[in-house]
Amino acid sequence: MLLKLFRDTDFKQKKREDIKQKKRQDIKHKKREDIKQKKREDIKQ
Repeated sequence: MLLKLFRDTDFKQKKREDIKQKKRQDIKHKKREDIKQKKREDIKQ
């Protein structure tokens, strides 16, 4: 029983970490996209 509980919390912790990681990557990706977009607009002008 205790082992199961431990596994569940471990799993939840891992999931939470994965979500944080993904958000960070999404933010990095978005910044990169924004920079590309800005460069394109600068070139057009």
